[in-house]
Amino acid sequence: MKCFIAAAAILLGGCAGPGQWAKPGATEAQLRTDLTVCRDLAGDATARDQRIGLDIAAARGDGRVNISEPLRDDIRGYNTTRHYRDVVDTCMRARGYRAAGDDS
Repeated sequence: MKCFIAAAAILLGGCAGPGQWAKPGATEAQLRTDLTVCRDLAGDATARDQRIGLDIAAARGDGRVNISEPLRDDIRGYNTTRHYRDVVDTCMRARGYRAAGDDS
């Protein structure tokens, strides 16, 4: 189940296509390259955070929080997806891109 959550987060985060980002003077090839780099960075970050979370849960003993396993998995999946998207967004903005429709 945990592998499914990580894969789902990456796939869902990967839905943000090149058309969502714009940078004056950037070619389509450059945009795709930058987006790939940012997605890879986000994938590494979320995988690392999931390993840390599992280590913490193992150290605490898996029963400290009284919550159903499916709900816990849903929360982890949501947090992973949100973190993945935040990392991609921050990375693309750091490379000079703006989100489509971003007026700031």
